[in-house]
Amino acid sequence: MKKSIITIATALTLFTAGVSSASAYTFGNDYDTIRQGQSGQEVGNQDIHGKFLPQTTNFELYNYVGQHTEYGGHLVVRQWQPKSEASVINDVNDYSLDNGNKVYNFDSFGYQLPQTTDFGSKTYIGYFQLKDGTIYRYWK
Repeated sequence: MKKSIITIATALTLFTAGVSSASAYTFGNDYDTIRQGQSGQEVGNQDIHGKFLPQTTNFELYNYVGQHTEYGGHLVVRQWQPKSEASVINDVNDYSLDNGNKVYNFDSFGYQLPQTTDFGSKTYIGYFQLKDGTIYRYWK
């Protein structure tokens, strides 16, 4: 009986630690952002600015930066940099327009593609829209 009480107390302690750590997440629904890893640790994905990313995030639009643990090793946080922050525009005059917004095209590594690229032979990955309305589209 003592053993089962200790096990229940341990489980409650771990659950409480998980609940208290969940309150520290400031973006998104915890069920959308945190998942159970294979080792029993919770795994979360976060951009380099600290925003937790939902599991439905298109990670082809991000560069993996690294990972660290938080909350005594109970949470593994993987960090990602949006490709839009690492992409370099080599020719500022090589863009198209979409509803008045400049559109620059990049390959999956963040290198600018010229407007003469045969986009029909490429697979569209996704896009980021910057605060000024500029759109960065990614292709592979």
